[in-house]
Amino acid sequence: MRFLKDHNPADRLLDDGKTYELLEYVALDIGSDIIVAPQGYVTDYASSPWWAWWIVPPRGKYSKAAVIHDILYHAELYSRDKCDEIFYEAMKLLGVKEWRRKLMYKAVKLGGGFTWRKHTPESVKKGRDELIRGSKELGTHPPGRL
Repeated sequence: MRFLKDHNPADRLLDDGKTYELLEYVALDIGSDIIVAPQGYVTDYASSPWWAWWIVPPRGKYSKAAVIHDILYHAELYSRDKCDEIFYEAMKLLGVKEWRRKLMYKAVKLGGGFTWRKHTPESVKKGRDELIRGSKELGTHPPGRL
């Protein structure tokens, strides 16, 4: 597993004050697939509540892992468990401290179901379209299940 860029992506805070538009792609090669969140993708990075920002702010060393997790959830490309495992391993790859990785992993295991259950066929299609757009931007094949 490896990220295709070493730095966190450039972004732009949107008018809602909570979400960011990526100004460049974020790509993670997981071996079997390359997952790409394209330029223009909208993310909230780590979906932590404001009262937890002192320990897990929305952006940090884990930002790229959070973007990949967001797009994997939106597209339902894999099972929820696999998306969460990729998130954990991506944070490890980025050098996120073990205690923070475990905390964030447990948080998505606990709270991620609320987001997952809100998905509609239309929202999943939109997420998959974003993955396809990202693959085209990078010049790679879309992930195998698309």
